[in-house]
Amino acid sequence: MSTRSGTPQYLHVSEYGKICARFPAKAREIITGSINAVAQGNFVTIESTAEGNTGSFAEICKEAERATKSGKKLSQMEFKFFFFPWWKEPTYRSETSVIVSPELTAYFDELRSKHNIDLDDSQKWWYAVKHALNKEDMGREFPSVPEESFRAAIEGAYYSAQMLRMYEDRRIRPVPWDSRLPVTTWWDLGMNDFNVILFTQSVGNEIRFIDVYYNHGEGLGHYVNKIRERKYTYEKHVLPHDGDVRMLDKDGLTRRQTLVNLGLQNVRVVERTKSIVSDIEKVRQLFSRFYFDEEKCAPLTKACNDYRKEWDDKLGQFKNSPLHNEASHLVDPLRLIASGWTQHSVDLGSANSKETYEDFF
Repeated sequence: MSTRSGTPQYLHVSEYGKICARFPAKAREIITGSINAVAQGNFVTIESTAEGNTGSFAEICKEAERATKSGKKLSQMEFKFFFFPWWKEPTYRSETSVIVSPELTAYFDELRSKHNIDLDDSQKWWYAVKHALNKEDMGREFPSVPEESFRAAIEGAYYSAQMLRMYEDRRIRPVPWDSRLPVTTWWDLGMNDFNVILFTQSVGNEIRFIDVYYNHGEGLGHYVNKIRERKYTYEKHVLPHDGDVRMLDKDGLTRRQTLVNLGLQNVRVVERTKSIVSDIEKVRQLFSRFYFDEEKCAPLTKACNDYRKEWDDKLGQFKNSPLHNEASHLVDPLRLIASGWTQHSVDLGSANSKETYEDFF
């Protein structure tokens, strides 16, 4: 959609979130070729179902919501935020009682305690029936609060259902570093692209993500320094298969050898797997063990929500391969974890804690 060379007085953009998710070039043209053509003092309205936590629509909404909450006086060129939750629609009720699951009961309790949204029985019954039909799409189609719509299931997203379960289980929360336990780092290697390091601790069946660091355009020495700055006690450092590929420089060392020479100990390399798709399925199966620190691991949480299949404009469908973007770099180390993590069974309540190791390398 473009109105270049035109002078529209009223412009309405429908389902902009979906356009941003599937057709980023078209979304950019809507901004540069249409919204920019509307003169100051005229009107632009954008309405959409949310489709993920990134992209122009999400950014516009978040900025407009921040401005609204702050009481800022908006200029004629700024957007005002409107959100229409399902529970304000008077017809969204059911007079027939249904069984409300414990999960939905906990959800309704949180709406009341956290957002002061007190639903009556007929609203809860209506929501329960709709939830049985829409399942993980409920947050996107019938959000109760704005942030819920942006973290809801995303079409084509690999870990959408798993992330929704993490929110429901309250496994995205403060996850502090336990100084009694060793830390393992998991890497995605890159020079021009992002180099990502995830920091985990294992307790029983839990894999706790306590920290994330990523950057680009830096040498390996930079990342070794960042590891040392954290003062964790490290068990091992795990690299993808290209950690054993010799670099094209005067030394011709592998990145594993370089990291060892820089002082890292117990550097491991996971063998190359046959299929990214099968790796992703392994991660899905492991997701129920994940706990993310809500502050330090916020970039990883966001990436897991946004990691999705690439859209094929010509065929009008998703490809069976990931979209190569920032999110794909941040989540790639999860495939290493699925292929080769060391499980600890630790009795922290005992003075003589025992550890057993199940090493997949």
